[in-house]
Amino acid sequence: MGTPSSPNQLTTEAIRLLKAFEGLYLRAYQDSVGVWTIGYGTTAGVRSGMVISEAEAEVLLRKDLDRFEGVVRSLVTVPLTDDQYSALVVFAYNVGDGALGGSTLRKRLNGGDYGAAADEFLRWDKAGGRSLLGLSRRRRAERALFLGEPWEGFLTWEPSAPADLAQGTGVLRLTVPPMGGDRVRQVQRALGEAGFSVAIDGLYGPGTAAAVRQFQGQRGLVADGVVGAETLAALGL
Repeated sequence: MGTPSSPNQLTTEAIRLLKAFEGLYLRAYQDSVGVWTIGYGTTAGVRSGMVISEAEAEVLLRKDLDRFEGVVRSLVTVPLTDDQYSALVVFAYNVGDGALGGSTLRKRLNGGDYGAAADEFLRWDKAGGRSLLGLSRRRRAERALFLGEPWEGFLTWEPSAPADLAQGTGVLRLTVPPMGGDRVRQVQRALGEAGFSVAIDGLYGPGTAAAVRQFQGQRGLVADGVVGAETLAALGL
């Protein structure tokens, strides 16, 4: 462990980013690797059948953030801006303290190379050995926050032009304004048949995205809210 960095403040933008990518689940679900999860990604003490209120989710989030703020302060030995500090906290919240501690990102940062450290965020976009769109978006958003740049655009970032959704090779994603259309209604109907309460309105907004993430977690898929080929197949589409 190094010498803790100077005290920093976690920004409201960081909390907004974390909530946008984690989503809010008031009923416990199993994530892509079978870990019981609730609230804004809390796993400690979570069990099957557990249900909480939104206020309780906020308490759990604050407790988790306090822990990861301590992790960042203990692992980082160079001065940080509040944006840099906040980006590292939400990054550690997602990947874990062990991953941050052993990362090249931390090595570059503690070596004083802030630019190289920022680029290291982008390497953490894989699960099961392959890059995932949801994680690629999140890492780009965290990198932007680290650099003090706008991050909201990465909620809908695409690496290339969308493929034809009718062929099942494209993705549905949360957009601003919300994506709409018959394909979204098909997904919403399938979610309803799977037992999820979701409006069949053709808009891929926060309610549908939350149902998709919970469905993905229950089916052992990556719970990123991205409706790609695997999720479509699990929905029977």
